[in-house]
Amino acid sequence: MLDKESRYEYLDSAKGIASIIVVLSHIPVREINDFKFLKNGLDLIFATLHNPTFYFISGFLFKESLKKYDIKFLFKSKLLDTMVVFSIWSVIIFCFYYVSYGWIRALLWKAANTMWFFIPLYIAYMGILLYEKKIFFIKKALITILWFGVFCVMVFVWTVPAKILLYSFIVWIGFNTNFISPKFLGYEIMLYLIFIVILILSNRFYPSEFVSKPGIHNLVFLSLTLLSCRILPEIMIIMDKYRCRTLSYIGKHSLYIYILHNFFTIVYNQQQNYHWYIALVCFICCITIPILLTDFFNKYNNLFRILFKPSLLLNHTDSILNDS
Repeated sequence: MLDKESRYEYLDSAKGIASIIVVLSHIPVREINDFKFLKNGLDLIFATLHNPTFYFISGFLFKESLKKYDIKFLFKSKLLDTMVVFSIWSVIIFCFYYVSYGWIRALLWKAANTMWFFIPLYIAYMGILLYEKKIFFIKKALITILWFGVFCVMVFVWTVPAKILLYSFIVWIGFNTNFISPKFLGYEIMLYLIFIVILILSNRFYPSEFVSKPGIHNLVFLSLTLLSCRILPEIMIIMDKYRCRTLSYIGKHSLYIYILHNFFTIVYNQQQNYHWYIALVCFICCITIPILLTDFFNKYNNLFRILFKPSLLLNHTDSILNDS
C-alpha cells in the first residue's frame, strides 16, 4: 500500500507522461508523416491514452476535495476552475488565432475547441456534487448504467455529446475507485493492444474519422479510451521504485502545459517545414516554457495562477469541513 505522498507522486508521474503525449500528438513530424501506417498507429495510441488518464485522475482525486470542503463551496470553485477558465482562455487563444491567421481563420469555435477539455470535467463535477447532495435518489450502479447507456446511444447519433458523456463518465469511474491497483494491468494492456490492432487492420483507423462520424467504429474507438483510463497510473505504481522526479514535476504543471502549449503549436503549424529537429524544438518549448513561466510568476504575482485557477479568489478557510 502506498503512503499518501507516494500516491500523489505516482499520479503526478502519470499526468507527466500524459502531458508529454498531449504535446506530441499536436506536433506533426514530416519524417513520421511519410510513413502513414506508423503515423496513424501513433495517432490512435496518443488519442486514446492521454485524455482518459487526466479525467480518471481528476475523478479519483475529487474524493479528497469532498472530504475537505463543503459541497456549496465546491459548486462555486469547480464552476470557476472549469467553465470560467474555459471562457478566459478560449478568448485569449481566439485573439492569438486572429493575430496569427487573420479574421477568416480566427474562428471562435476553433479557439474554444482547444479548451474543450473543461466541459466534460464541469459536467462530471456537477453530477457528482448533485449526487452527494442527495438530489438524485438513485443508486450508484443505476447511475453508472444510465450514464454509459446514454453514451452508447449518442455514439450512433451525434459524436460531440457522446465524447463529452464518455469523458465525464471516466471522471465518475475515477471518483468511484477506492484504490488503484496494477493487479489486472497485464490483461488491460493486452486487451488495449488487441483493440489497437483491430482498428489498424480495419483500414479505417484515422482518429479524426472515428471522432467525427457516428457508428460502430466510433463506439469501438471511444470504448478504447475508456479501457485505457487506468493504464498509466497503474504502470506508475509498478515503476514506483524507479520513480522519475522529472515526470512528477511535469505532471504538477500539467494544467499550465495543456493550456499554454497551444500557442507554440499554433505557430509551429503555420509553417510547412515539419522536420524532426524543428518539431523537437517546438516540443521542448511546449514543455519547458510553461513550467518556467509558472514557477517565475508564482513567486512574484498570484494573478498568473488565478488565470488558471480562479477559485483561489474564494475564501477556502471558511469552507473547510470540521474534522470532528
